[in-house]
Amino acid sequence: MKELCRIARIRTMRTRALFKAVACAVLATGIIPAGATNIVWTNTASGDWATAANWNPNQVPSPLDDVSINGAGTVTVDASAAANSLSLGGGTLAGSSSLVLSGTLTWVGGTISGTVQCNGGTVGGGSANTFLNGGQLINTGTLTVATTGGYAFYTGNGSVISNLAGATFDFVTDSGLVQNGTSATVYNAGLFRKSQGAGTSAIGGTFNNLGIGTVEADSGILSLTSAGNYSGTCAATGTAMLDFPSGTHNFLANSSFSGNGVIRCSGASLNINGPTIAAQSVGFSLTGGTLAGTDTLVLTGPLNWTGGTITGTVRCNGGVVGGGYAHTILSGGQLINTGTLTISTRPGGYAFYTGNGSVISNLA
Repeated sequence: MKELCRIARIRTMRTRALFKAVACAVLATGIIPAGATNIVWTNTASGDWATAANWNPNQVPSPLDDVSINGAGTVTVDASAAANSLSLGGGTLAGSSSLVLSGTLTWVGGTISGTVQCNGGTVGGGSANTFLNGGQLINTGTLTVATTGGYAFYTGNGSVISNLAGATFDFVTDSGLVQNGTSATVYNAGLFRKSQGAGTSAIGGTFNNLGIGTVEADSGILSLTSAGNYSGTCAATGTAMLDFPSGTHNFLANSSFSGNGVIRCSGASLNINGPTIAAQSVGFSLTGGTLAGTDTLVLTGPLNWTGGTITGTVRCNGGVVGGGYAHTILSGGQLINTGTLTISTRPGGYAFYTGNGSVISNLA
């Protein structure tokens, strides 16, 4: 027993000595890993991120620190910067270099015209608009857009949103992205969705759904209003709808439609320029606009065609043509039916028009 106690005392002394040596070595480097410091921007005019006097306490934020910018003026990032998190409530974050956050972005007001990479967080939810004005927002985590109360998330003037592989960009209210000025672009390689809100979230600007990306409506209507290129998955679930009301949208190789909700073209031009297959469980509805392109849209379920024009090729497993307050026009296109397709054109001057080389094939 005495021998065990002696060994324990020796081990304790060695552990203390080792701790003391490590502590002295760390102190000698001048780096104190004591957790995050809350650092607040205090320059109400404008200034450089890398100037210690612009912050309280007077130190340039480190990758461990939590940063708050809430006043007016411009914070300029002209050399690569890093922090744990950023709370942006006002002013402008600008500059030629990137701010990389290992943690979250909480953006309730103000403008980003530089580049910010965040590991998720929140946009909106405050009593102010948020502006991505020529800047870049790169998301690697789960970022929710919670704009409410008549405020908006504005993009434009060359702005770019990149939702990386494995990341989620989630609209949890009926807000969207409002293009303000010239071009706004979204690149999605992760999951871009509307998960809450019974109304419409309209996405302005060019939407690019990359090969491994999914754009998905899980609640209400997710509306892609401008233009886009798609080589990943377009999806809708439950009572939700993914809508294409305007613009030109190009579906390339490996694009697909999935889910058990509705995907609708209500006024856009959908160009099927690569083989595009819709799962039997998803409803596809053409109520306006034009379905065109050089390849075939294959619907393993039914087609609901109540308005608009087909100039490309659609293969459907039955469905309905007509019934809406609009003409249905097959102009030079091909309609291939493999199921039970009913024509129910509404009386009162509406018609199902064919011509200009159109072909209807009703298969065995």
